[in-house]
Amino acid sequence: MSISFKRTRFIHLFAIVGLAVVLGGCEESMQQLGGNPSPNLSDGDNNFYKTLAIANMTEIDTSNLALTQSQNQAVKDFAQKMIDDHSKAENELASLAAEEEVTLPSELDAKHQSALDDLKALNGPDFDKAYIDLQVKAHKQTIAADEFEADNGMDSKTKGLANNLLDTLKMHLSMAEKLQSER
Repeated sequence: MSISFKRTRFIHLFAIVGLAVVLGGCEESMQQLGGNPSPNLSDGDNNFYKTLAIANMTEIDTSNLALTQSQNQAVKDFAQKMIDDHSKAENELASLAAEEEVTLPSELDAKHQSALDDLKALNGPDFDKAYIDLQVKAHKQTIAADEFEADNGMDSKTKGLANNLLDTLKMHLSMAEKLQSER
């Protein structure tokens, strides 16, 4: 096998492993990540806060990285959109969390941090592929979590937040899939 073929296979394997890590969920408890669940909310509603907080942090961190690691303007524009929209969502989440007496996690869990660290090792087109693939998978997962909360949550305010975020998340997924198809 040529070195180029081996490198391409390694990069694809690396991207798949990284995506599996990101999509594996949050193993650490909210307390281990600097947060505390509300005694006023169901376990499902509390878990939604943790899931969404980590999703927002991951999106912002990986997209900030894209601004420096990518050389593709379309990827950089997408990354800036992710930073802007997920920062806004994080602010909305933080405001509602304070109202609901939930302390949000202050750091990524080990799986998401590992995926971010792996992404840091890439540049240029290799980075773009891994980043966009990550965006597609992560947005599918976040949409599923939001839809589940919107349909099954116990707290009306938490359900409302989940419902309000769905259109933006679906737009992000569509944008990421378009970038993915253009490679």
